Amino acid sequence: MSTTIATYLPESMLIRIGPDLRILDESGAPIPFPTAEAFAWFFHEYVHYLHNISTASGIAAFVNTLELWRCFRPTIDEGGNSLGSAPLEAERNRHLQELTAYLDGARRKNVPLIKRLVDVASVKVLSMSKSSGIVTKQGTLLSVVVCEAEAMDRGGQTEALTVKIGTLELLEGAAWLLEKKMAVAIDPCANVVPPAVFPYRIAEAVVDYIMPGVDDEGVLAFILAALQSSDAPGGFAELLSAAQHVELDPDDAPAYLRAQAECAIAQNKAGLEAQLSALEAEFANEGAMAKAVLHVISIARQSFAERERDPFFELEMIAAFRDETQNPVQVLSQLLPCAVLQQNPGPADQVQRDFLLSFYPATDIADEDIESLMRVVQAIFHYVGVHRSVSGFVETQRATHRPCPFYCCCNLALRREDPAVCGQSPWQAADWQTWDENKGMCWYGAAVRITRPPPV
Repeated sequence: MSTTIATYLPESMLIRIGPDLRILDESGAPIPFPTAEAFAWFFHEYVHYLHNISTASGIAAFVNTLELWRCFRPTIDEGGNSLGSAPLEAERNRHLQELTAYLDGARRKNVPLIKRLVDVASVKVLSMSKSSGIVTKQGTLLSVVVCEAEAMDRGGQTEALTVKIGTLELLEGAAWLLEKKMAVAIDPCANVVPPAVFPYRIAEAVVDYIMPGVDDEGVLAFILAALQSSDAPGGFAELLSAAQHVELDPDDAPAYLRAQAECAIAQNKAGLEAQLSALEAEFANEGAMAKAVLHVISIARQSFAERERDPFFELEMIAAFRDETQNPVQVLSQLLPCAVLQQNPGPADQVQRDFLLSFYPATDIADEDIESLMRVVQAIFHYVGVHRSVSGFVETQRATHRPCPFYCCCNLALRREDPAVCGQSPWQAADWQTWDENKGMCWYGAAVRITRPPPV
């Protein structure tokens, strides 16, 4: 799976598809996927969305990203700019540092130090242990699996490595295996090319170390069960150790792990519902942010209910696709919708070069478009993100200059008349003087206005 073909933006609930994979024609109309492999690439990213909204690990990431926004809001001064995290009280700063460490750890790609090999073809794990990654007064928030391993290139040369498996490696491992199963389900003769070992196949190597001979479904079961914990790497290590302790037969792994996942889901249900109910109470108003958060809560409940029904429902989805059409509109309209940004060829500064596609039903003019509200939330997270540092927040004057997430698909007046704002400092959209008051401002401008106190 190449990130130049497609990527999923965590917590933004948006799949970005590169120009090499077309799901829309030049007019923006949906077209069939050209091959089973192409649909499977897309499904890989859709799986990331599913795991973001239906697993304890993914929902925890969204809830904690909301908490990061809460921490950021008090740093904004009367002029509308952030003063950074320095003015925050000591306890609040400590909380912010722990939160930042958790989110960074959950999204970190663990790349091993490889000194000699150029193209690693396979890895053999020689030992495995669980290490505490992010630790607070309350205990371990996020673990990491540490392995001693031997890597081999395509020419047979080997090198000893220390490798780490975190949440990202588990998410990519699951998405890759489901991508492969989807391609073969649609076309048994599909040419499925294995991706790089890191981060896509290292989880497989760890499971094979503990349980030699286990098949893809068994590996998937370990990963999917682990994702039912907010500390997915810790859950992964514990499941492997338990399987080793009971001398689990590889053929029995899926059923055993399904039972483990059902138990974890049942244990997490009350805590998850308490979190979602607290968010509902906090965002019980008519603001754009509130409506978007309530929408996410709704789809999280819906998808978590699917997990209760079947902890490994992705496999059921794949089975259902064998005889289905490959039209993306039909695919996403029948499932939990996720927006898609179709990138098109052309210069990055071209106005409305790309297409933003929603799969939600059309609304009446009087109703607010849920997709627009979700893009405001995406802009909010982007706005907070450009202020992030290793330990907290920086001042707005030191914020990272990064284009608006919608720079290439927007044709609003600000994008046409003052593209430098959109391309370098999109937070300035909130104070642009030429907005039409009757039409309102852009998503990013609205995001900045929402983030500035008073509370929404």
